[in-house]
Amino acid sequence: MSALKLSADLNNAKSEARSFQQRVKGILRVALRVSTGTTIIVPALPALLEQYPDLDVDVTLTDDRLDLVANNIDVAVWMGQLPDSEIVARRLSPAQRIVCASPGYLDRHGRPQTPSDLLQHSCLLFSAPGYPNKWQFERDGVLEELEVAGRLRSGNVLVLLSAALSGVGLIMVHEWMVRRRIAMGQLERVLDRYSVSPNSLDAELHAVYASSRGMSLKVRVFVDFLVHLFASSPVSGAPGAGDANLRKA
Repeated sequence: MSALKLSADLNNAKSEARSFQQRVKGILRVALRVSTGTTIIVPALPALLEQYPDLDVDVTLTDDRLDLVANNIDVAVWMGQLPDSEIVARRLSPAQRIVCASPGYLDRHGRPQTPSDLLQHSCLLFSAPGYPNKWQFERDGVLEELEVAGRLRSGNVLVLLSAALSGVGLIMVHEWMVRRRIAMGQLERVLDRYSVSPNSLDAELHAVYASSRGMSLKVRVFVDFLVHLFASSPVSGAPGAGDANLRKA
């Protein structure tokens, strides 16, 4: 291929990219879970907005599953099993929890090697209805469940995350929520030879939109942005996030 042909192809590609960016415009209304939005998605939005200068994003933070059509929501991020309704979903993250704590806490109190070691530790407890203080672990087909205890509990996971970062105790948390904190050395994963809450499906994360409204260009761009965001640096052994298949529920 000649240098002239290569230069022309490059210019055409740049022109197509600019044309695509110019077509991505208007207001995109999204509903995000509070923890997911504040810890993962909103901090990453500047890159999206820089790439698409004519796109505006209207963010609602709520853990409620709002009616997408009635509330004029283009894309929502939901966690847990999907309802039998007219939505299209794309999985962002598998149902994977891990246990971690700050290096400072672990230096002071030791690093648990088996689930039973947690009985000697302060565990940060999620106190929302339906969440008992029993943590489940599985290794080599053997399931172990134990009732943990600790001096701090809350129905808001962001409170528990802040406490874990401050060295108060061990937290069981969704892997995607602490991935960056672990990479930065602010938290350290423990018991990584075990699967945590192995039978739980309530932690799967999906991007959803109403099938009746179709997939507009701005919706497609945002969903692809989310898939890329959650697919980065998956934990070893986890099923890949960002399943390429759209699913109609």
